[in-house]
Amino acid sequence: MNLASSVATMTGSGDAELHTVDADSINIASVPRDGSGPVVVITRGASEHLGVVEMEGLVAAALVRATSQTFTDHCRDLSRLWSIGTAYEPDALFVDDAAAARVTRFPPALADAYAMAASTGTVVPGDWSTTATVWLFDPSSSGGTVHPDLHDRITILRES
Repeated sequence: MNLASSVATMTGSGDAELHTVDADSINIASVPRDGSGPVVVITRGASEHLGVVEMEGLVAAALVRATSQTFTDHCRDLSRLWSIGTAYEPDALFVDDAAAARVTRFPPALADAYAMAASTGTVVPGDWSTTATVWLFDPSSSGGTVHPDLHDRITILRES
């Protein structure tokens, strides 16, 4: 809670409403809300496997996404259950990753969090076929197409 509050101050997202999903994997979702801070859902595995600086990076990545206008527009369309709305651009995650690294001022921690997610797994129980885009990493076991390759994201963070 304290970590999320301090990261929310750094990102300007407003205080997040936090929830946990019982999953061993490492993943985090964020959904922006009008007039208040975003809703953030984090897997139990993230809180058990990540250290403080890695968790700070992961939360920063989720909160940065929640303040992105493109992502906000996309989520607004999802909430209206439109089958066609604002297109989701997976490459926007690279931009959000770079912004999260600037917030924490320590890209290696964010890259380490992503590497731990890649090795631990990112699958979240449930059917995420229509809302997979709210998760930072692909939450499905089938390997969706709405997230860029996690290893590419790690490489770019390590090079920054």
